[in-house]
Amino acid sequence: MIKSGAAEILTGSIIMQMHSRLILVSACALLAGSGCSQSLLRTTLWKPSTSATTSSSVTSAVVEAISDDRWTQNSSWSAISRSDDWRWQFVFDPQTLRTLTAESSSLPSGLTTSDEDATSDSLETTPSASVFEDQPRLPDSWYAQLPHLASRSDQVGHNATLLWSQHDPANAVHLAKRLKTWVSGESAPASPTDWWRSFGPESVELPTHSESFRAAAAEVWCRVLGEQPGDPVDNLAQVAKLLEENSELPVAVRLELWRGLSRFVPPVAIAEINKGLQSESGGRAVRPEVRQTALEACLIYATHHSDQTDWSAPLWPENLLEWADRGAHTVEDDPIMRKNLGTWLALTRHPGAIEVLKNQLNDTDTFVRQAAMENLGHLQTPEALELLQQQVQRTEPTIRAGAVRALSRWGVRAISEFIGDSSLEVRIAVAESLADFPDLQTANLLWRLQTDASRDVQRAALMAIRDWPDSLAIPLLLHGLERGSTTTRRRCYTELAARTDLTEPFPFFGTASERADAVQALASRNNLPIRLDGPMTTTPTETQSDWQRIDDLQADLKLITDPETNIRASEYQDAFERLRRAKPADIPAIEAFLAASDPSSVGVQRIEQEVLPEISPVYRTLADFQSEDLKIRRQAARELAEHGAERSLSPRVARRLGEHLAKETDELIWRSALAAIWRDSHPDIDRIIRLAAHQEVTGVRQLACEYASAHANPSHGEWLPILLTDESLAVQLAAIDAAGRCRNRRVLDGVGQADSARSGGLRPLLASSQETVRVAAAIAMSRHGDPQGLDELIRLSWHRDGRIRRQVVQAMGESGQARFIEHLIRLGWTDRDVTVRRAVLGSLEQLVPPATRPPELAKMRTTDDRLAAWQNWRFATSSAETGGTASNQHGNRPNERNP
Repeated sequence: MIKSGAAEILTGSIIMQMHSRLILVSACALLAGSGCSQSLLRTTLWKPSTSATTSSSVTSAVVEAISDDRWTQNSSWSAISRSDDWRWQFVFDPQTLRTLTAESSSLPSGLTTSDEDATSDSLETTPSASVFEDQPRLPDSWYAQLPHLASRSDQVGHNATLLWSQHDPANAVHLAKRLKTWVSGESAPASPTDWWRSFGPESVELPTHSESFRAAAAEVWCRVLGEQPGDPVDNLAQVAKLLEENSELPVAVRLELWRGLSRFVPPVAIAEINKGLQSESGGRAVRPEVRQTALEACLIYATHHSDQTDWSAPLWPENLLEWADRGAHTVEDDPIMRKNLGTWLALTRHPGAIEVLKNQLNDTDTFVRQAAMENLGHLQTPEALELLQQQVQRTEPTIRAGAVRALSRWGVRAISEFIGDSSLEVRIAVAESLADFPDLQTANLLWRLQTDASRDVQRAALMAIRDWPDSLAIPLLLHGLERGSTTTRRRCYTELAARTDLTEPFPFFGTASERADAVQALASRNNLPIRLDGPMTTTPTETQSDWQRIDDLQADLKLITDPETNIRASEYQDAFERLRRAKPADIPAIEAFLAASDPSSVGVQRIEQEVLPEISPVYRTLADFQSEDLKIRRQAARELAEHGAERSLSPRVARRLGEHLAKETDELIWRSALAAIWRDSHPDIDRIIRLAAHQEVTGVRQLACEYASAHANPSHGEWLPILLTDESLAVQLAAIDAAGRCRNRRVLDGVGQADSARSGGLRPLLASSQETVRVAAAIAMSRHGDPQGLDELIRLSWHRDGRIRRQVVQAMGESGQARFIEHLIRLGWTDRDVTVRRAVLGSLEQLVPPATRPPELAKMRTTDDRLAAWQNWRFATSSAETGGTASNQHGNRPNERNP
């Protein structure tokens, strides 16, 4: 039974209608002999009375809106989200929704507007709605109509059934049979309340359900059964039975049942999930979406049962545990699978998690690298913290922003130092991460971000306080209303109006003093807190006066760069003098402001030429690069190198340096400039390296290649092929090494180069007349996992020169390819060069995880004894592969698996 009060009222209303109609039917039957019209009977049965209808206008509106099959996947759903988001949602037609939603309330669970409607920015035109609502809300009266409409046998009734079940799954068990019918694809039986429809003039045609509708029904069915009292395994037994008996289910529906079951049942109990994790079945490759869903199911269980999840507990499919054992030493083509494996390892605290995630930080796919940082945040171990602190020191904005989001799991202190970062992405990441810490310390941090030079950062800071209490949120909103950009002011007012019912006007385009007076008056009249006040959970990183100083600095910058400001006005002159007296600590804030400003603005140029050199020795040094005196330029380059050795150059400084170097030909200046940027990597520095790669001086080109080796970046693969056939052997070898590390497979064949004779990639170099070039090319190709390069390594491992064999063996270990393990053991047993044998031991330790190495290895002291231990391990592996009980090649015995 539905326990909702609205549902009980509707049920009573329906019963009253039925009683009234039964009385009329009896009366018509008695009068039949007197000529009672059959049409009267039909009219009585088919047309509800106006007085008995709760709200016919509301009902017709709902019927119109849900009359079509418009179920689609929710793009924001995630397997590791602990919220009650539904994977399938009903999408309303935007025009219909705008017509039907006259009042501002929220969408029922499971309802959403379409993407086209979500793009409209109504924040500045509807002050009565909250700034945080991305879509209009439906009237509450719609909820009350769903149980009544669910009794219908058409598409409206079926949509209402799913929507009502999503709204209250715990009390929708009476709908489970209908849901099962739709999921299985059987013909739907007539609803008990529709028995009288047989008297109608025509039969009701049952709708044909789309695959999306059946998948949505599968999700709802599992949730309804799983949330009933009792053992979830028993409650969901009929779902497992359907999977076992019905082989005709569409793939999307079957996979949705996997997800639904895994929310309540351990994945090891779902036999199909273990099979779905295999890469092949019956000699045929398993479909990618099947493998992805099987791993998603394990993530869903790990997320919703974190209190009992353990990688070693009898919860997980056998194939997942075997794949986890291989971990970083398995090349998986699907980046989604790599990413989800890292997530599962982190959520279950698998001992191999840190090694896998460390390797994924250098994955060829950006999606996997970003997820690796997020998963290190899930892991929350000292090793994970150390890795993230290394990532956040890098200069690529996207990487640092991801690291900041992951570091936020260690608290506000871990990310507060990045609040004034020069990168827009990093500041946005800080603002978004602070949303989870609604206290006074965090509010003081957002106080500064609320007036950031970027409107995107301002919006992120505003969104962060969406669920904060008024005592913290209102002072921040008033602050943004006074000092934010025009768009931010409007958004702050909109949210204030939603929180406090404000209706009075505000001077959005007024001067700074006018807005300050208006905010003071508004707060006074409405008794609103205008300042943050209360105990702090921790000591803030800066004082309140620091925030005020930064705000004043930004106000001066806005005034100087405003093209409508009169430069002769005393207000302008005073602001300019205050900027010239700014502190070196203010430079990041000034640079951030200039990055969001028009570079051709007179005010921006004057700040760069007259303000920054006054407060920054780095900018003074940059000014010397414009000198025509070679000695002055060389001295400036040396000073810049000294500064770069101590701390990173900001992206703006690097950009200006690149503009100067584009006209520079002196080798000493180039060497000093490259030394200044050597420790960092970001797009502005990459442009300098590309310039260096095209210099006529051999030493500069070689330095460019060595930098590319030290900072592996796929973008370097765009220019490295040009240097693979450089006239200088030193440059050529440096370019080959960098090409092997750049993570851009384009360097293998050099596709797309205009001069194909000079830039054919690494592969043609295997036929080079110079042996050092051939060996270097094979090693570089192996780093990309290229089969020809890997085969060439095996051939070169038998080379007569011990130095080349040692170099090749080391490359095998760095490749991460498990295929080399057996070959290395055989090579170590037969090679007589002790340096090669030691290199073999080192490579084996790189390729085989510690937990699966020969157990007696730690007791061995000599090289021969250690190689003998590996040889015995290899024989044991062969025995296991032929049916013995010894360990397999990864050191795992069959009885050490799941109980």
